[in-house]
Amino acid sequence: MARGFLSSLRTVRDPAGKAVVLFGAGGAARAIAVEAARAGAASITVVNRNPSRGAELVELINERTQATARLEPWERTYAVPADTDIVVNATSIGLFPHTDGRPNIDLDSFCLAWSWRTSSPIPQRLPYSRAPANGAAPPSMDWACLSSRA
Repeated sequence: MARGFLSSLRTVRDPAGKAVVLFGAGGAARAIAVEAARAGAASITVVNRNPSRGAELVELINERTQATARLEPWERTYAVPADTDIVVNATSIGLFPHTDGRPNIDLDSFCLAWSWRTSSPIPQRLPYSRAPANGAAPPSMDWACLSSRA
């Protein structure tokens, strides 16, 4: 799954040398983080609601790959840092059957590309997709949406 995700991501942005923000630390996030690191991502910020699970993923990335990883506990609305190149949502928030869920992310802190990248065979635009309120769309940023649905 992660290699397929990475292949899809590369059609929009090659992760080599890039700063990645990854929401989630479960199985899908772990696979994506490792593959992004192996593909040359410079840094991976793991944003997770469970700090101990997030710390395990950060430790794995730092010990076994060339990428630099750090943990950001997801305790409040998260503003994506301006120097972020790639944002990946590897959580189940907003997916079926709880499609009204919204990740606690400051959507105005980054640009949402309208081209979604998903591991699902059915492309989807999640209900929280919208353009930033200020209209600014940094061209260096892409949004990758991972769906865990088969």
